Amino acid sequence: MENKDLLDLDFDFLVDNKQTKPEVKEEDKEDDGKRRVTVKFEGQDHIVSWYEGTASSDVMEAILCTCDCILESGFELVDSDGKTVDFHKPNAIRSGEVYHLYKGEELKEFRNILGDKWRKVKLTVNPLRHAEAQRAIEIMQIGANLLKYTGKGIPHIRQFQLSGDMQRVFWYSGSKPQSDTCIDMMSIENIAVGGQATPLIKKTLPMFSNISFGIMYKHKNKEKTLCITCKDELEFDLWICGMKALSYYFKGLTISKLELLSHSRRFNECIEKKQIGESTKVFFSPLPKEDLKKTLESYVIKRLRSKEELYENNLRLEGRLSSLREEVEEVTDSLNVKPESKMEGYKILSAKESEADDAMQLKNRMNELLDNCVKENEEAKSDLAAVIERPGKNLEYENELKRIDAKMWKIEIDMENILDMIKRIKKQSDVTWKERFKNWFPKIF
Repeated sequence: MENKDLLDLDFDFLVDNKQTKPEVKEEDKEDDGKRRVTVKFEGQDHIVSWYEGTASSDVMEAILCTCDCILESGFELVDSDGKTVDFHKPNAIRSGEVYHLYKGEELKEFRNILGDKWRKVKLTVNPLRHAEAQRAIEIMQIGANLLKYTGKGIPHIRQFQLSGDMQRVFWYSGSKPQSDTCIDMMSIENIAVGGQATPLIKKTLPMFSNISFGIMYKHKNKEKTLCITCKDELEFDLWICGMKALSYYFKGLTISKLELLSHSRRFNECIEKKQIGESTKVFFSPLPKEDLKKTLESYVIKRLRSKEELYENNLRLEGRLSSLREEVEEVTDSLNVKPESKMEGYKILSAKESEADDAMQLKNRMNELLDNCVKENEEAKSDLAAVIERPGKNLEYENELKRIDAKMWKIEIDMENILDMIKRIKKQSDVTWKERFKNWFPKIF
């Protein structure tokens, strides 16, 4: 493949770190249109996936680039039979296989693909070619609780999510229509980082400036700014990376890794030390222990409830979740959804397709949140029972109560998100009936 083709590849190249067993799980074997391999290095599993039908040469290139990103030097890839992979053979990579990566000789014959280390971060390519962008998109489509700032009131947590077609980021609000709670990627003009760039964050909660950002965009011909705080630095890195990559992609622009990841403190520290290979690993690795103390949650949850108070709250949440299940089942039928379909590449959907796609995503996310809340509350109940049986009180005892309290706090946040989704569905249903009446009795209206 010539170098110019590297700019226009349109296949799904995804790398992910997971501390799991190398065997492929049953749920990963389902026919979702993707093929996967696992690259193991120093106890970590790096998953590489691509869409079925992707050219074998493109798959091989993705594997080469993945291995080159993991190691700073030459390498060799060994399969489960102990045989070294011959990258010259087009079908040397087998889907579902587990490969082991070792240091080896530099593959000079593939220099046109691997290039020099600095070229990798300076070369401008299709934004979705970057593995970090693919990782960010995957996380954004799952959804996250982010702290949203308002000009009139105090900040509040909202559930943010990337649409299935990747054209919009939206948040759930029971008091506003979806048209007023979404940002089109084409409308983004700038993404500002930190308190200096977003005065509202600096004025309200300055301790969060290192994990906060502002999105400047146009909505209904007006300039608007959305200020957000993430839960930690990794979430901050991923969401800005995803927003920036998609904004460039839908505008038909290319971007270098150096520019795409310029907002990340940990990435910039590696670049300053000339650790090019290490620089992108920060997007696939958990935060160090010292950084886990500087999270949104660590500032918000300062209380220490007794085990009796936590037990009562756990029972209260159990009752609320049961009632919430009934409400979710009731409103689900009113959603205008379509059967889920495989997505081959990336395409721009029509307005009706986007509406149905968003409805399906709303339904799925609502049920996912509810199932997770029930599971987390049951775990909290079990953990609390173990603490109650523990004799005496010490620092470990208090830390365990704080952890359980934090878990139940997250459950309450997600329950509020579900209620916002229910309110939105009901309002959409009301609007739909109003439009039907207008069509039936046009003279009255």
